[in-house]
Amino acid sequence: AFNTFDPNTAAALVTNWLSLKADPNSDRMVLVSVDSGSDLATVRWDGSTWTADARWDAGVDTNVQRPADFAWSPYGSTGLLVWGTASGSLSYKNLTAPSTWQAARTFPASSTHNWVQLRRNPRNTSTADDVLILGLYVNSSGSIGAFQWNGNLTLSTLGDNAVTQLMG
Repeated sequence: AFNTFDPNTAAALVTNWLSLKADPNSDRMVLVSVDSGSDLATVRWDGSTWTADARWDAGVDTNVQRPADFAWSPYGSTGLLVWGTASGSLSYKNLTAPSTWQAARTFPASSTHNWVQLRRNPRNTSTADDVLILGLYVNSSGSIGAFQWNGNLTLSTLGDNAVTQLMG
């Protein structure tokens, strides 16, 4: 049977964006939701049960585009949630499965953020300096920036125009 749940706390709001990511090392999944009230929430699947996390943000940069995403690392059942919530920076949280979320942090990224997308490295690598997750964002100025995560608590930014300049 399919379990129903409301990932957002205000049932009267409409869910605008969903992103579902499966852990490559287990039956776990994380569902990211942005609703019409600009609320960001996540729900975790442990293989048999959905568990709603706290609402992470009540004012993401936009609710008409996708300002948030999650990705699992290729190994170790850890993951990364990134979202736009303030002009000039992106916010992020690390997840260590099954349910330990680190405190939110930020890193510089100009303007507001209309689109955030994360992809894990398809290689199952454990090299300390290898990129485990690569992220891209489109800001309100139309520039495409990039960042990378190597499994530590901090992200490395590649710049607000990292992809835009390559396409130039």
